[in-house]
Amino acid sequence: MSHCVPFLRRSAELTAPTKIHAGVEIIPTVIVRTGHTVLTEILNGKNLRRLAITEPKTGFKRRMHRHLRRDDYLYLLTGNVTLITYDGRTYAKIPMTPRGDVVLVPKGIWHGYEIGSERSVILEASSQAFDPTDVEEFQGKEQS
Repeated sequence: MSHCVPFLRRSAELTAPTKIHAGVEIIPTVIVRTGHTVLTEILNGKNLRRLAITEPKTGFKRRMHRHLRRDDYLYLLTGNVTLITYDGRTYAKIPMTPRGDVVLVPKGIWHGYEIGSERSVILEASSQAFDPTDVEEFQGKEQS
């Protein structure tokens, strides 16, 4: 399996993130298939302090909020999720694909999500450990 490591590093370096809205980025994953396994590299070279799995109820809508000191990386394992971002002027809806790419939500960007009609599992990674004082809830009217 040691032959996979150089390939992974070269592939990850060649694939640049795509900016979507207000600093939000789509970070491509790297998939490597060998004769005995499939490896999906979700994040490489990122300094992470928190890793969590979120399993919201179907139909749930997470209200808009932002983090003052941490970046969030979101990866949809299963289900149907639409990420909503707001930069103070415009909203964007970003559909997430199961086992697709990673979405980076930088600190300071308002975001929330809507869960579809099927069970969803989201892998969340953050640049900082969880701190309840880092979350600011949106007080304005949200777009529906």
